[in-house]
Amino acid sequence: MSCPNTEKAVLLHYGELPFSQKEEIESHIKACPQCAAAIETISGLDSMRLVPSASLERITLEKAFAAGHKFSLREKVLAAGLCFALALLFVIPKNQPAPSFYQDSDFTAVESEISAIKYDMADFSDSALDYAISCVDAGEKIDKEAV
Repeated sequence: MSCPNTEKAVLLHYGELPFSQKEEIESHIKACPQCAAAIETISGLDSMRLVPSASLERITLEKAFAAGHKFSLREKVLAAGLCFALALLFVIPKNQPAPSFYQDSDFTAVESEISAIKYDMADFSDSALDYAISCVDAGEKIDKEAV
């Protein structure tokens, strides 16, 4: 059975445990053989870790910068082609007019629909008015369903 405080013991080993819990977990590790064994194992693994020396890193970087890189003809042609393609896409302006939010053609269709609706309503109201006048002139009652 594993100890529920093993994770906190590992955090303490790496210095990531909150200070408020530090003393409690330190005393727990002294009393718990599972947590003590986990910390001992982690310490052993840490000591086996290979860390390159600073001189090895410096020597490697010096060799890399001293060698220099000469580009082949193929690499140069590919780079030039990529630059040309990017210029075509982004730098060279296109001959399209800037988009306009309001264009006359957008309103023409709406205006014609409004005119058609007004015309239809005018016909209806004129015929209803003519019917009402004809009924009044004749002295007849106006039939509401006919209007």
